[in-house]
Amino acid sequence: MEDRSGPADELRRQADVFTDLVELQSKLGRDPSERPAPRGRGEREVRGPIPKFLQEPRGDDPHE
Repeated sequence: MEDRSGPADELRRQADVFTDLVELQSKLGRDPSERPAPRGRGEREVRGPIPKFLQEPRGDDPHE
């Protein structure tokens, strides 16, 4: 019978490496003063018209 615990042991060792998000904050995070101002609820950035496939059906198109 062959030993199959090798791969499982390796996966357990890899899972034992824990990275705390606080440690990554200085490497990946932005200074809060650099963040854009929060938008109001329901407020949307104006980028042009909404593509047709994303618009809600109005009921006047026989293909919808």
